[in-house]
Amino acid sequence: MLPHESFVLAMLSTYQASLEAYVCYQPPPSDLPVTLFKATDGFPPVLRGDRHITLPLHDPHNGWNSQLLPNLRTIPVPGNHFTLLQQPHLSRLAAAVRDCLSPSEMS
Repeated sequence: MLPHESFVLAMLSTYQASLEAYVCYQPPPSDLPVTLFKATDGFPPVLRGDRHITLPLHDPHNGWNSQLLPNLRTIPVPGNHFTLLQQPHLSRLAAAVRDCLSPSEMS
């Protein structure tokens, strides 16, 4: 196996483990305010076959609303899981975070 093939396989294994951890994570109940910035274009289909993981993206809160988080707020932002951190979507995400952290929102 070539070095770049080993790297790609290791990266995919790490990525898959990260997604599996996300799917299995169960946050403890909390009355703290929680804000979810939800990408409106969802999660692109990057994993197929035996690497495919079902995510609760059809849920408006990506599955978080089923937890005991009474102060959960979801803010839709443009882009998908990857592109929301790239322009032109990054500016909209930054504005949403600024608005969320503004003193008038925090009171």
